[in-house]
Amino acid sequence: RIDLVISENSNEEIPTKVIIIENKIYHKVENDLKDYWDTFREIPQRIGILLTLKKVPDQTNFINVTHKDWILNIKKRLGGAIANIHPKYLILLQDFISHVESYYQKEFDMNSFKFLIEKGEQIHELITLRDKAIQALTNKLSKKISLSDYWNWVRPISRGGTFNNEDDSIVIYIYFSNIFKDKNYTIELWLKGTQVMDNWIANGDHAVIERIAKEKELDTQLIHASKTWGKVGMKIYNIEHPNELDHFAENVIKNLEEDWNELAKIIHQSILAG
Repeated sequence: RIDLVISENSNEEIPTKVIIIENKIYHKVENDLKDYWDTFREIPQRIGILLTLKKVPDQTNFINVTHKDWILNIKKRLGGAIANIHPKYLILLQDFISHVESYYQKEFDMNSFKFLIEKGEQIHELITLRDKAIQALTNKLSKKISLSDYWNWVRPISRGGTFNNEDDSIVIYIYFSNIFKDKNYTIELWLKGTQVMDNWIANGDHAVIERIAKEKELDTQLIHASKTWGKVGMKIYNIEHPNELDHFAENVIKNLEEDWNELAKIIHQSILAG
């Protein structure tokens, strides 16, 4: 059975051109391509295409094209045609392209399996050591937050922790899940409650916020994550030297006080004004 036939002048009893496509994913080419070709012997112009994941020799009357090259050429021509494609069909096309490209994702190397088996015990010890170190940093943070005159410790989260202000309208998230790999941690400021966010949008002194954000190098923008939560800003802090981890909690609190307190207090005033 022929996989796909594309014809020109399909309204005519006999089209003038056809493209005969045999599509192969993991199967070998065992089809009778000559029979497929002869099925359209009355068509003046015939093109045979054999679609495969990997290059194979051309067959009689059939040109081999890999799925990868086919998709690449579709993407090259897509730009000028997007305006004329119905959004529904564009989504289907994008899904199809992603599906085809998934066949070319690199398979897990067998040597990597062997490495994991041979070094499994050491890897487990390293993962355990990392998790214990992150837990130790979290514990230090929860104990040292009393040094802050504005923030209260709420609870630990997965490889991080949360703080809040006195009425729980502003929440700080600190993430350091990849602190040993990326050598940094992230501080985010969130608003809690629909009314809180509405008041901030309506009453906030956004010019002042922009000034503070520029001075402190904060990425500030209200992002509604849900009906009751909205992220206002974030900043990534780099660990320049391993010795900084000796005073990790103190450094985090110092960054909170210097970079976030003024912003939080201005936002809180806007919230209360509503």
